[in-house]
Amino acid sequence: MPDLQKLKGTWKYEDGEKFDDFLSELGISLPLRISARAVKPTIIITQEPNGKWVFKSESTFKTQAYEFEPNVEFTETRLDGEEVKSTIRFTDDGHWMHTSRDKKGKESTIERYVDEKDQQQVICSCGKVKSTRWYKRACTGWFGASENYVIFDLFRH
Repeated sequence: MPDLQKLKGTWKYEDGEKFDDFLSELGISLPLRISARAVKPTIIITQEPNGKWVFKSESTFKTQAYEFEPNVEFTETRLDGEEVKSTIRFTDDGHWMHTSRDKKGKESTIERYVDEKDQQQVICSCGKVKSTRWYKRACTGWFGASENYVIFDLFRH
């Protein structure tokens, strides 16, 4: 089993290319694609003691979370509300391969891995369209909280 520990944690969106093309190929409506352009999600990846993984995407637009076991198909509701059948598997080289199929049979793949710069690379593929997005590991502050941690005023009282 590859070292997938690097994928765990909190990740902040940095930038991307051709994501609108990917969403269009998926059949996402223009109004939702316009909204998606403005979203800069935070992604949180954890693993439960029972071995299941949890993926959470948070933004001002919408929050999505799902729990899964590797190599086991599950029903997922995409951010556009479409229900799809998904399977996530881990490759020998530490990549996360998320394959989804909608009710019409259209398949898409989202590949995640951590590169040599400790950035999470995300490659989204559907049909002949390929999009790339990348995320930086979020600062976890002094106490393991997100960037919005509280700094204690040691000089009070």
